Amino acid sequence: MIDNAAVTTDQAGPPGRGVTAGTRCLARPAGAWAEGTIVGALPDGTFRIELDEKAISFMKYWHGVTAAEVSIDDASAWAPVFDRIVSDRAGLSRGDLQRTFARLGINVDDARMDVFWNGTCQSLWQLDATAAAATRLDAHRAYAMIVRAGLSARQLSDEVVRGAAPRQYMPFYWNQTRMGGRDPSELGRNISMDDALTALGLGDGDDDPRLLAEMVHFARNQQITIPPELARFMCRRGAADAIWSAHPNNPELVSPGSPWELLSESDVRGLEGELGITIMTPHQGEHAWVAVFDRGDRDARVYLHWSEGGQQRWQLQAPSLAVFFWDLTQTGLSWQLDNGNPSGRTIERSEFGLQLRQ
Repeated sequence: MIDNAAVTTDQAGPPGRGVTAGTRCLARPAGAWAEGTIVGALPDGTFRIELDEKAISFMKYWHGVTAAEVSIDDASAWAPVFDRIVSDRAGLSRGDLQRTFARLGINVDDARMDVFWNGTCQSLWQLDATAAAATRLDAHRAYAMIVRAGLSARQLSDEVVRGAAPRQYMPFYWNQTRMGGRDPSELGRNISMDDALTALGLGDGDDDPRLLAEMVHFARNQQITIPPELARFMCRRGAADAIWSAHPNNPELVSPGSPWELLSESDVRGLEGELGITIMTPHQGEHAWVAVFDRGDRDARVYLHWSEGGQQRWQLQAPSLAVFFWDLTQTGLSWQLDNGNPSGRTIERSEFGLQLRQ
């Protein structure tokens, strides 16, 4: 399967509404579009999905899959895509598919293209390499080919036919449960810090004096001003315990007194901001979440950060701290409800989403 790292989608209608358990779909929580079944529409407007091919044999479901990662009745969007990408009415050629990959920003050299094209033609239609090289696929077979490649008609309709930009916010899954990356356009309205704190049961709380003093000390030493939204959340009494218990992966907030470390402009070069502070680490794994901001900003963008092959990798998760923490909380609370609420805490429907009651 050819990996695809970018997708833009705009499926009509409110996320999750009218979708019933058992609906077949294509979904891409594992990084590429694959066939699966919607097991349930969750209270936060996302889905629990079972892919036909399991990444881990004993883990059946992906939790918190966003509307942007699901395509229902995907084949219905294929006809105009097929007409756009073929260079001859006879059908889709190997060269047509390679050019389509390139338009999506997926670079596949000739050798890898031959392996994929010939191998798919052999496994699906028993064509040998000579026949495969010369064949042109009709619309039905061409659709089977793009699904085998980890693509969808929905993605190609967005990015090739309509020319939409690649997706900006990329979901991140750990233990097949999402931790950020939902596009704010799916949420229906703006998310405020009050929303995030209310969801965690901290709406009526106050600052922890110790955390506030440690943050002020850090800011003075670094000669910076902490964005007010960052200070408000990270210094809220009980925030660390609330985040840890709200999500099944038990992420850990980094206290200002841990101490915080300021990432310089060279560390975050190319990101949307000149400074960064690591604000959350995983219970397991080597990744971390970083608040990135410019001097004078009231808020910060949230990025996932990890190292791979000696390279520093960054993935934008949310345009604001409120969106990130609200979404993280919604995913966790919906997981709790979907699994019999093993935490035993009171989870209620609020005016917007789910919330813990303290």
